[in-house]
Amino acid sequence: EEIVARAVFDCKVPIISAVGHETNWMIVDYVADLRVPTPTAAAQKAIFEYEVTVNRVKEQKLRMDRNIKRALQRAREFLQEKEDDIKRNQKRILQSAKKDLQDQKVQMNRSIKITLQHAKMDLQDQKVRMNRNMKIILQHAKTDLQDQKVCIDRSMKTKFQQAKVQLEHQNKKIQLLNPQNRLNEHRRRLLGYEDVIVRRFQMILNLKRNTLMLLTSKLEAYSPAKKISSGYAYVQTNQRTSLRSVEQVSVSEEIIVHVIDGTIKAVVMEVEKNE
Repeated sequence: EEIVARAVFDCKVPIISAVGHETNWMIVDYVADLRVPTPTAAAQKAIFEYEVTVNRVKEQKLRMDRNIKRALQRAREFLQEKEDDIKRNQKRILQSAKKDLQDQKVQMNRSIKITLQHAKMDLQDQKVRMNRNMKIILQHAKTDLQDQKVCIDRSMKTKFQQAKVQLEHQNKKIQLLNPQNRLNEHRRRLLGYEDVIVRRFQMILNLKRNTLMLLTSKLEAYSPAKKISSGYAYVQTNQRTSLRSVEQVSVSEEIIVHVIDGTIKAVVMEVEKNE
């Protein structure tokens, strides 16, 4: 019946088809979960033996234990291999890092030598320019001092002439106004004028002296002797030319070293050029 086949198909409980002793297949055999030829076979399929099941469970447990042990052993071996690989990689990394550091050290030493060489050349060029500038500054300072001296002389002559004219004028007034009190008054005025003139001349002289002291200190600051007294030296070849490079001299050649208190003659023992 179709209704029976649909009920078996929709049933949630597993169903065994066991009509039995039938040579042909029935519709219910196609929709059941399992088909057996007889009801006895269906009973055997539906009911299981407890001991057999327990033995199977034990066997599965033993199999699982063996598989777990093998998996753990493989995991331990895998971890050991990875640990060995990490140690080997660490050694290689350390060796590579040491090599890189050594290369960087060599490069740094080379760059430092090059930088020092450039710095020496720059210092030498600055020294030459400084000497030129000092000569120019000294010339300008001498010219300024000479001009200021001329100006001071002119101003002093003018002041003296004015003072002389004022004194002569006062003397004439005194001669014209003969009374004694006016004479004394004019004398006091003359003394006052003299004090004023002296003070003004003193102020002018002080200002000029301060200016002269400032110019003198500037000259001393730009003086080559001042630089040499700080610990520097000026080196020349035996031909009396400035020594700027190791290529200008050779071994056993004489050189001249100028310091603050004298001159030193030396012999070149070794020439080493920076890379």
